Formats: sequence, C-alpha cells, structure tokens
Amino acid sequence: MIHVSWTYGFVVNDGKIFGLTDEVVEESFLGYEIGEVTYYSDIEGSYSGNFSNELPVGTLYFTIQGIAPEEAIAVKKDGFYVKATYGGEYSGGREKSSIQ
Repeated sequence: MIHVSWTYGFVVNDGKIFGLTDEVVEESFLGYEIGEVTYYSDIEGSYSGNFSNELPVGTLYFTIQGIAPEEAIAVKKDGFYVKATYGGEYSGGREKSSIQ
C-alpha cells in the first residue's frame, strides 16, 4: 500500500485551512482560544473536524492580537507559538471521514 503525505504542515479550524509557518508569536500577543486539534493524521486523505497533519490532538488554536482570525491564528508547536496563515476552505471538512 502506498501512503502519500502532504507537502506542508497545516491545521483546519471550522472548515478553514491554515498553513503552519516558522514565524514565532510571542505569548503576550495571543488573543483568545478559538479551537483545538481534534484529529491527527500524516497520511493524505479527507478528514472532518479540526484536523492537523502535523500537530497532536489537543493542540490549542488562538487568535493573534491585531490580526483578524480569518487571516492568521497561532498554534503551539515545539514549545513555541507559531503563526498559521489562512489558505482557503478545507473541502475535506465537509465530507464524512472514511477513517473510523
């Protein structure tokens, strides 16, 4: 069986995909909590919910002060908060997951 992996790390929040960056967000710039990773897989596919291909279940999502959450959010990665930038609607979030 062949497994295909995505080319970049991301999180999905409320049907929107956010690409992970290396840009550190200082904790003092965090806003309020808006969600968390509810499903993880590094195998390419269509998954529902607040999904990530890089961050574990339970990773929290935060707004960033001065930036609209439709543009970017912050997530904790490797002990730091990093910016995740909006990349469009996630079509996999609209379908029922085939993973049980």
